[in-house]
Amino acid sequence: MSKWARRAKNLGEGAQASFAQKSLEETVKDAGGSARDIEFVIETSGRRLPAPLRLDATGLSEIERFYFDVVADGGRLIEGGILQFERLMALFLGQTLVSAGKAEWALYEGASAVLFPVLPRLLDSREYLDVFWLCGEIGKSSRAGETGGGFLRTWFEKPELVAVR
Repeated sequence: MSKWARRAKNLGEGAQASFAQKSLEETVKDAGGSARDIEFVIETSGRRLPAPLRLDATGLSEIERFYFDVVADGGRLIEGGILQFERLMALFLGQTLVSAGKAEWALYEGASAVLFPVLPRLLDSREYLDVFWLCGEIGKSSRAGETGGGFLRTWFEKPELVAVR
């Protein structure tokens, strides 16, 4: 390989690595502010939270109930749209797992197709949780009894059920 080809290859690999690292840093930052962002969306919809959102199962249930209420109403109440709120839910779920000591934000290095390359990696099994895909699919479910705060709470309590390698 010529000197110039080797330099171009090294430059390309360095750019990919720095992009991946930057994506990880930005995701961690966004996840840290997800509770505040969700509270803002809920309050601008005209609804009130009984207390500030906590990074726990109760907080997950509250945002999921709000989400299903809004989806049932056609999604008009969410500032920025349903897709943006689903992204915020994914960040909140991931950050809740991180805060509970169950996961860490990491670059996905597995073989499955994922929506976003930065995902929570479970600390015990080293598997990943594709929170962005899960939260994008949540509104498509029509199973009875699962519209009252059950999905996010289940994924928080038993993430290994939906983890990818």
